[in-house]
Amino acid sequence: ELYKKPYSDIYLDKVKQIKKKFKNFILINTNSFPTFFEHGIRDFFDENKGLLDGTPYSNSINDRLKVFEDWSFHTNITIEFAKLAHVLSNKFPSIKILIRPHPGEDVLLYKIITKKIKNIEIITNKDQVAPWILASSVLIHNRCTTGAEAFFAKKPVINYDPIHREHSKDHILNKLGVHTENSEDVVKEVDKILNFSNSSGINNSLDNHDFEMLENFEQDSFVKIKNILTQIIDNKKIINFKTVNNYTIIFSEIIYNINNFIKFPIRKFFYPEKHKRFIKSKIVFSGFDKEVILEKIEKIEKILNKKIKLVFLSGRIFKIKIDS
Repeated sequence: ELYKKPYSDIYLDKVKQIKKKFKNFILINTNSFPTFFEHGIRDFFDENKGLLDGTPYSNSINDRLKVFEDWSFHTNITIEFAKLAHVLSNKFPSIKILIRPHPGEDVLLYKIITKKIKNIEIITNKDQVAPWILASSVLIHNRCTTGAEAFFAKKPVINYDPIHREHSKDHILNKLGVHTENSEDVVKEVDKILNFSNSSGINNSLDNHDFEMLENFEQDSFVKIKNILTQIIDNKKIINFKTVNNYTIIFSEIIYNINNFIKFPIRKFFYPEKHKRFIKSKIVFSGFDKEVILEKIEKIEKILNKKIKLVFLSGRIFKIKIDS
């Protein structure tokens, strides 16, 4: 919902800065972090990978072959996206090609494989992606959540799928925007978009099942969340709803931080696999940035014309109260 008006205005200042620097640009968001994870290839061939990390490298020949299949896919999709960036750079020399690697990917890899190309630039993957999407002329992706974000922002979206895998063709993220399977088709779509003759931002091949998966397709999810929370608060006596005071939360967070402080060196030296997973989780979500949140709250106050009180109870928990 933050990509829709009026809420998208919270990114307006950053969007203006980006547009002033790059003018019109093509945004390529890569998504091969399982293979090109910044901590190295060892993680991809880890025997203790979690469910979301893919098939573990085990004693089973089927598992090992599946690992190699996934490794081949991610490696080749990265190569194809790099080649696409070079093709677009050549076809549209006056347009900047910005590549934003996934937060878990090795940024240096992309800097090396696009070096000395003046109109290709690798941007940081450590800040918010929203302003980059809103400032872009078109977004190119493959199975990336930024495709959905661009879709809701009504930005032209191109789904580049050069390596066909049968089981991923119905992936909801692959249904957003124009579907392409080769660089020539991508060039044609980009040319249409840059010449304002295409509305790729609203193209999709979603079915009823897809619409059921995301509430945002059908209605304002903010309103629904608000109604659900109101219902919970109104019925708190019926469902034995319990409130927790600030002091209890602060105390529990202090205990949590002490516990983590003690566990960190133990995990690092005696449980290296657990330590790796802990570090990976921190890369995916490093925590809240207090200054960024306060800046957004200030802008939302102006949009809603309401005063919002924010109380930080720890580095990961804060309370919000809106004056009625």
